[in-house]
Amino acid sequence: MAAFCWGLDLRGVRRAVSSSNTPFIHQLFDGYHMTDIENRREINLDSRNRNITELLITNYVPDTQRAQTGLFE
Repeated sequence: MAAFCWGLDLRGVRRAVSSSNTPFIHQLFDGYHMTDIENRREINLDSRNRNITELLITNYVPDTQRAQTGLFE
């Protein structure tokens, strides 16, 4: 996934990817903008563990005001 993203970067494509919030992903995408996002996995059998934190990884700095209010407001 990271190699594909780097290829897009070389072509000047703005992109956003979500992935697990792990030390490996932080290392793999070091140098990119990373934002924690809360998510819910309904497929998890244990209802106490359905809320998770993922990373939104971008090659640009997102507009945080738009991200907090919603895309279509």
